[in-house]
Amino acid sequence: MSLSAAVFCLALTVYHEARGEPIKGQQAVALVVMNRADWQPSKVCDVVKAKGQFPWMRKGLPKPQDKEAWAESQQLALAAIGGEIHDFTSGSTHFLGKNERPAWRSKMRYVMTIGGHRFFSSV
Repeated sequence: MSLSAAVFCLALTVYHEARGEPIKGQQAVALVVMNRADWQPSKVCDVVKAKGQFPWMRKGLPKPQDKEAWAESQQLALAAIGGEIHDFTSGSTHFLGKNERPAWRSKMRYVMTIGGHRFFSSV
């Protein structure tokens, strides 16, 4: 897996899951993916493409339409993969929209809310 592929996969996730959120929220979404990938760029696309993990993936790979947000997502992804963003999420591996209530959340430790997302880590 190339570094550019990892940046692309992570950038798509940030773009589709957190576009329009505060920068900290976008960073936190990227950190969730990096935590799941054990901070190994070679695992980022596998995490992003894992079945049932990200709603936007179930719909295919829609092309980013907002060029400015897409450029920001790519820069943020590169910074996250490069280790330039400290994990302020306490190792969060999951996030939800504020109004989502899946059963798995009761088995997780709530960490924080940023913008429209709640972040969780394993208990």
